[in-house]
Amino acid sequence: MKRLDLQGVRGFSIVLVLLFHLFPKTFKNGFAGVDMFFVLSGYLMTMIYSKKTKDIAGFFVFYQKRFLRLLPIYSFAIAMVLAVGRWMLAHVDYHYAQIDSAVALAMVTNIRNQLEHRGYFDQINDYTFLLHTWSLAVEVQYYVLVPFFFYLCYKRPLLGTVTVNVLTGTSFMFSWFAEGSLGFDFVFARIWQFQVGAISAQFTRNGNEPECSGYEKLPLVEEENTDEERVPSEDTSCIPTVHLLLSAFLFILLLPEIPLLTEKGVRIFATLLAGILFAIPSNLSFFSTRFFTFFGDISYVLYLVHWPAILFCRYYLDSLASPFSQSILAAAISLSLSILFYYFIERPLLGKPKESLIFTCFCYAVCGCFLLPALITVRSKDFRSPSVNESSYYWSKYTYYDSSWPESVRVENAIQMNEELFWYGWHMPPGCESFFWDCKLRGGHSNLSVLTIGNSYASRAFPGVYEVLKDRAGTLELQWMGVWEALDEIAFSVDCAHCEKILDYARHQEKDILFIINRYKYNFTDPIKGPLEEEALMIRAVQELERLSKTTKKIVLSGILYRFPDDGPTPMFKLQRWLHFNRNLSTIATYPYQTFMDQHSFTLTRMNYLLTKCPKCVYFDMQAPFCNAEKTECRLFDERNYLSFFNDRGHLSVAGVERVIPSLRVFMDSVIQSIE
Repeated sequence: MKRLDLQGVRGFSIVLVLLFHLFPKTFKNGFAGVDMFFVLSGYLMTMIYSKKTKDIAGFFVFYQKRFLRLLPIYSFAIAMVLAVGRWMLAHVDYHYAQIDSAVALAMVTNIRNQLEHRGYFDQINDYTFLLHTWSLAVEVQYYVLVPFFFYLCYKRPLLGTVTVNVLTGTSFMFSWFAEGSLGFDFVFARIWQFQVGAISAQFTRNGNEPECSGYEKLPLVEEENTDEERVPSEDTSCIPTVHLLLSAFLFILLLPEIPLLTEKGVRIFATLLAGILFAIPSNLSFFSTRFFTFFGDISYVLYLVHWPAILFCRYYLDSLASPFSQSILAAAISLSLSILFYYFIERPLLGKPKESLIFTCFCYAVCGCFLLPALITVRSKDFRSPSVNESSYYWSKYTYYDSSWPESVRVENAIQMNEELFWYGWHMPPGCESFFWDCKLRGGHSNLSVLTIGNSYASRAFPGVYEVLKDRAGTLELQWMGVWEALDEIAFSVDCAHCEKILDYARHQEKDILFIINRYKYNFTDPIKGPLEEEALMIRAVQELERLSKTTKKIVLSGILYRFPDDGPTPMFKLQRWLHFNRNLSTIATYPYQTFMDQHSFTLTRMNYLLTKCPKCVYFDMQAPFCNAEKTECRLFDERNYLSFFNDRGHLSVAGVERVIPSLRVFMDSVIQSIE
């Protein structure tokens, strides 16, 4: 006889996770289903294996059973993602899917998130098809550790108990105080949840009533007894009323908001409540019904399948169907595939180590076949020979196209070129390739000197400055630092020695033209709360411009561009997907100019104020070349060759730089004329 309530709670947990991923704004607390999985895992491991791990052989048996239980369907799911992705995904998306798959196959998804400081909730809107494997990586890492706990408690009961309890308490405190991925993905931050399940198992074993302690002898998981028919049994719970009441409390997790509980509070609530429920066996529970136990049966397969199914539906149906329709279709596909894979793959392999090992090896080999090309392919910048009629820009082999090309060739070329523009985002002028943070070039024969400073926006725009002025300036110089905004001294007043070094150089270097090119993301975009002449940000910016003006004839302020939202695809990725599916590009070609104004209205107001206080300052509108004359809409890509103007969420690609150059050339003619 199996504990139906355990299987039912497992089913309820996967329903929570499924609803959370399908409708995240409605079922905001569904993530707690994973926390309950951890508790259940700790409970089952303790009930089944704690008395069996007495020697090295016990370790081997434990690892064999756990890995052969998890890996077959796990590796199969990853192989399916790679196979479907090979057909459905654009090249750049498939490249990232390959990386994610390799990490997932190594069971270190959570560790990668920690190393890259990528939180789970930060990635949930990305096309990260194996994002959900972080929890299985945590489980596997716990499985590596837990036999040592069992062994220590068996050999040295007092020492083992004290050690494990101290570790559990420390883990809880760590999870409470650690922020970001460290407190979410790190296995140590989750040990306390597994151990709550282990404590529940001890309470179940040590129950005073015979019918309670009898649960030690029951097969608790599928692989322990696959042939036994599951039928309801008479209730053997010590306190069925309490069990029913606590079960009802779990349904609170379906509410959009739980008063007084933060995200961590919800996780603690779900963990402790699940632990108490597991310690009070009862088959007269909400979760003993066939509905929940059925979801418990397919829970592992459903967990592996549902997230890729959701993302593939979103990927293919983006803008073609409503989010609700996408979610319903994804749910139907997830359930159908889960039932199919459970009855034809997972269940037949239970309790069959030899067959499971062969199947796992086969799936890993299939994955290797999909991953090998990504490992051995060498990317080269010289993939395309220059054409005879190309323009004079040094990057023209990336942006060249022939107007006589048929549409199919134009699309094929755009897919390849956009990908190259993405991988090689920095196209520094000849002579600057080996100098990342700073570069000094000799231009024409004049004495005109030009210095460009700023952040990564400056480095991406510098090729345009170079092409416009290379024959007119004697020296062209670039000094930049990522993220830094030269005129926002409040945000960057400390801990940026290189920033201060650049400013000090610009203050003392005699030059004709100084470009200050920044994205303006921080204090410049804040709401204006009073007179600008009294604002600390503006006071310090005016003072800095006065210092810079002493050694400069003209200061060009620029770089204000629309920043695309973090919770959606980048313009280039969106374009690549539309090209990949050969869809009508007019639906994604433009965005309202008003969105730019909404984002930068305060920035532009402050910029106009600085122009009134700095006689040598002029402003070049870098956004204007991408917008129509009426300034009602702006373009994302070149309508002639379908090349994206943006490399990511805001940085210009060289195709974008080409769009800016004609306006910049006219603008610089007037600037140079004014200083001659």
